[in-house]
Amino acid sequence: MRFLLIGLFSVILITPSLSYANDTFNWGVYIKAGNYGVEDPDGEADEEFTYSPGLKFTFPVSRRGKQLVVSGEYIDFDLDASTEYVGQEVNGYRLSGGYEHQFNLARSLKVWGGITLNIDTFTFDGRHTIDQDGYLAQRYEDLEETSLGVSGYLFTVFDMNSSWAPGIGLFVDYPMGDGVYAIGGFAQLIFE
Repeated sequence: MRFLLIGLFSVILITPSLSYANDTFNWGVYIKAGNYGVEDPDGEADEEFTYSPGLKFTFPVSRRGKQLVVSGEYIDFDLDASTEYVGQEVNGYRLSGGYEHQFNLARSLKVWGGITLNIDTFTFDGRHTIDQDGYLAQRYEDLEETSLGVSGYLFTVFDMNSSWAPGIGLFVDYPMGDGVYAIGGFAQLIFE
């Protein structure tokens, strides 16, 4: 997990400073809100509505709405246990890298689409199920996993004719194997 954190902070802090002299990047903050769940190896797990803050950097590769994106976010939520669902505390980090493309649907409506490859490091603590009376039925080993996943998203940015622009969008996060999945919306603030 330390290796992932060091890598995340290196990318976030060093890469933009290298391109700053050429003014070739934008950065922003965002918050995701949606239903988060877990692909658990020991059974099904419920979903939880939660929020996830993040930081993103974009690097335009052409003047016509194509850009590379690097982002990092913190994810933390709890899933309730039941007779059929494995309850657990989930927290960790996601580092993403990918591509965004702008679609000009109308003169004043520009929609961006993006896809990223994600590296996730999560801990799954307190994994258990309960019986019909609410008592502990089965305890499972805590897990710490690093895995890959993909994200897809659509968003629009409202041009404020200034050095910042707010935006809103929809996203889907899906793990490759066991891990955290999510679907929901997000709000972002991009600084140019």
